[in-house]
Amino acid sequence: MVAVLRGGHRRARLGVGRTGYRPGVADKGKGQGEKRPSGLTLALLGLLAFVVLRTVLADKVTVPEKLTGDIGGVHDPTMVKDGDTWYVFSTGWGIPIRRSSDLSHWESVGSVFPDGLPKWAFEQVPGMRADEISGWAPDVSKVDGRWHLYWSIGVFGTSRAVIGHATNVTLDPADSRYEWVDGGAVVASGNGSPTMAIDPNAVTDGSGDRWLAWGSFGQGIMLRRVDPTSGKFLPDTPTYNLARRDPFFLGIEGAHVVYRDGWWWLFASFGFCCRGVDSSYSIHVGRSRALTGPYLDEAGVPMTANGGTTVTGSYANVVGPGHGSVVANGDDLMLVTHYYNRNDGGRSTLLLRPLVWGPDGWPVSPDAGFDAGDISDGDALGQWHLVGYPEEGPAPRPRDATLTLLDGGRVAPSGTWSIEDDVVHIRGVQTAAGVREWWLLVDPDTHLGFGRDNTSAAIRAIRS
Repeated sequence: MVAVLRGGHRRARLGVGRTGYRPGVADKGKGQGEKRPSGLTLALLGLLAFVVLRTVLADKVTVPEKLTGDIGGVHDPTMVKDGDTWYVFSTGWGIPIRRSSDLSHWESVGSVFPDGLPKWAFEQVPGMRADEISGWAPDVSKVDGRWHLYWSIGVFGTSRAVIGHATNVTLDPADSRYEWVDGGAVVASGNGSPTMAIDPNAVTDGSGDRWLAWGSFGQGIMLRRVDPTSGKFLPDTPTYNLARRDPFFLGIEGAHVVYRDGWWWLFASFGFCCRGVDSSYSIHVGRSRALTGPYLDEAGVPMTANGGTTVTGSYANVVGPGHGSVVANGDDLMLVTHYYNRNDGGRSTLLLRPLVWGPDGWPVSPDAGFDAGDISDGDALGQWHLVGYPEEGPAPRPRDATLTLLDGGRVAPSGTWSIEDDVVHIRGVQTAAGVREWWLLVDPDTHLGFGRDNTSAAIRAIRS
């Protein structure tokens, strides 16, 4: 069945679809002893599934190619859907809220704390002025019919920070029940703390237990159990260190954990935000069979030892995309981030991109509108510029290359290429850095490609 889904339907085959994905929730297991359907039933179900998938995947546009409305100034976004409406919460005065009915056009609908942050935050973090401080990096999720908001605030460049919690029964400000109820502080940090208490992300495991991931720089990303009602840490529960970078000033923050196809996936931003066009954020990922880790990258390197497979980073006018969260839209996944717009003086802006799991089983994030299709040799032949994303790292990896794919599977200056299941594979290219290899998903209409090399670096490819 999967092998039949070609052309406009390759998303199921290439791993764009959810295929076991649940937003921050793990499977609880499958039932046993179920009655086995007959061969005829299976055939009819297969035909029906093919027709449904053919229609949905051919006609649906998951991520709009252009965003309009109030998208400027968005930083550290988190996105959820309540009913038929999408909501984005982000860093800013009172924690601003935007909404959209179609993911394309966005409008402001106020903020969580329109009168300013709760007074206790300024008691927890000395050195802040109430008239100058915005709420940072919110995270929103729903538990037992109630929306839970985690947010943070701190003194930039220090370890002084706190994470807070609030709840609401609805996200619709026109609903008479709409009211954000402040739940107080969850965790604070200061001198001597292992990590800065910002960038929270709430996760629900397969048993229904709630967890909170958080952290910035220092010893990196932490994880601990929380009470599903109060949102506070459960007493006498351990804290797990999921990821860190050495030396610490290389930077890691903005963690987001999701469950997909039997794996927990930890996305995190490496480098530095908040520097406009000089920002160096890039997004990396590791995976683990257990929520508590260890998280390894594609090469098997732990994320506690500078591991992390590249997902995306800076290119063209998109500078420092980061603080990414993974959001389901029907059968597809989106990466929701901010970026600094080089064409707008480095202003932070909302960015939506699809997530695609490639033939290596790891995700990349192509441009909105990218459509990896049935490709022929003619779509692959020619000169390709393969460009990696810059990233803060202890040892920069070779990324960029210019290659020409020739008739007969030959590559200039060296190597071979082939098309396997509509994926371009380039192998055996001799370079000063050693033998290099790539796989690429290619849009036959735009001749734009996305993929990865044999050092786990994500690649954008452009045919000239």
